[in-house]
Amino acid sequence: MRYYRYRPNKLKIRNRVISLAGAAAIGATGIAVVSSISNAGGSETKTDIAPTETVSLNPTTVNNGEEVVLEQKSFYEETGLDEEIVEEYLQLAMADYAPVTTEVPVVPTAEPVIPTAEPVIPTAEPVARNTGDTIIANKQVNMRLDNNSSSFRLGGLSQGDIANRIMNINGWDLINYNGTIAFVSGEFTSTYEYDYNNEYYDVEEYSDIVRTTSVLNFRLGPSTNEQSLFQLENNEEAVVIGKATLRDNPSDVWYIVRARGQIGFISAKYTTSLREKIMKMNPDITDVKIKKFGYLKTDTAIYDENNNAKFYADQYQLVQVIQEFGNMYLVDIDGEYGYVSKKSVKEIRGSFIAVDISTQRLYYYIDDDVVFRSKCTTGRDGHETDLGFVIPYGNATEHDFGHGYKASILWRPWSDEGFHDINEDVEPESKFGDVEYRKRHGSSGCIRLPKSTAWYFRENIPYKTPVLIKK
Repeated sequence: MRYYRYRPNKLKIRNRVISLAGAAAIGATGIAVVSSISNAGGSETKTDIAPTETVSLNPTTVNNGEEVVLEQKSFYEETGLDEEIVEEYLQLAMADYAPVTTEVPVVPTAEPVIPTAEPVIPTAEPVARNTGDTIIANKQVNMRLDNNSSSFRLGGLSQGDIANRIMNINGWDLINYNGTIAFVSGEFTSTYEYDYNNEYYDVEEYSDIVRTTSVLNFRLGPSTNEQSLFQLENNEEAVVIGKATLRDNPSDVWYIVRARGQIGFISAKYTTSLREKIMKMNPDITDVKIKKFGYLKTDTAIYDENNNAKFYADQYQLVQVIQEFGNMYLVDIDGEYGYVSKKSVKEIRGSFIAVDISTQRLYYYIDDDVVFRSKCTTGRDGHETDLGFVIPYGNATEHDFGHGYKASILWRPWSDEGFHDINEDVEPESKFGDVEYRKRHGSSGCIRLPKSTAWYFRENIPYKTPVLIKK
């Protein structure tokens, strides 16, 4: 099913002018306008032109295969209008013409008939274009990872820059600007084109936390034809902020997500939904989003809705708070949900780094957003990295550990342990993040970083940023 939208309130040209201009086009271009469009209501009214002097035109083939010859009366003799004035209105009217908002069925023969100005849609899989209304920046405005002014900055628009708007959430425009999807404050933008609509899919605000069930492409739009920015790993978490549904195939659903410090689209069919799990317990809880972070003070039982122990979580486990109920939190811990006493959770405020020993990954959080992630290597068996919540006290660009172990980019300690890079003859780049490699060839307790990650730490993460080290 194809959908079209009429462009309203752009040029106010009355029905008669459009009809006359359309009639003039018959003689000039061989185009016959048999209906006029009202800007006020978008309705169609047929305009008959009585023939006197006729001019034969080339046959035009219509959908049913029949050929018709169009004829026209001498236009300027009948109307008495000035030719130059009508020509000017003709250009304005034809430029402003757009299909109306009412649904227009297209009866296919072998394949659907598609206007030449629009892309041809493959019959096997429709191309879902990532388009919304076009907006223009009224002044310089920041592009952010979330819809608040404290969120991580992804770039900026200069005054006069034009971007495609995907949707609006609480006064913030989610836009695609030169291949970057980000939020900008609607206070500093204006709608630039009214008919630049989501032609092949519907978008809605939607909150969820999902995990991938396979390696999954992170794309610029809701289609396998859209550009892939990178791949999410299996069981990687993403925060859902919206949902796109293909009009021709309602079962084809894509999530608009935040992951790895970027916003993009992933296919919903390759994810597991925390929202769906929680709604089975309580259908009224639909606002599934991260409200705050914390960590468990001790090994703690996590309870179900009937106050029965559902599972146990270790001390220093990262807690994502979804809802508050009296003295209890509804939390997400590594993709599992449950209730925990507020007294068991130490809240983390502001930016922090989380190191996950079980997956050999680290994450840099600013507010509620993961803005950077990386592979790492922690202590080997028998010399495991200490768990805890720590604050580095030092920051150096190089350090000699002895026995041929040197850091040449970063040394950031909090005890005799710390973050550092390592020379490649000790640990090749390919071994970072390898869980089995760590067991025998890991550090003596420090957290080793790839060279690129060490540079990022040095240039972008303040050295006193707290660190949560968890199993």
